[in-house]
Amino acid sequence: MEELTIQVTENSELEAVLTQIVLSKEPVNINFEFQQLKFVVQSQLLNINPPKL
Repeated sequence: MEELTIQVTENSELEAVLTQIVLSKEPVNINFEFQQLKFVVQSQLLNINPPKL
């Protein structure tokens, strides 16, 4: 599986999405629109580094 790292700034829409993923016990569907294409990505938290205490 290909790995992609994205830097996220505070108070951004992506930070809000990541917060939902972290708080959810189930996979989260994320809808993206880009150049008139719609993508639905299902995301599930696998790991946090460093681990939350």
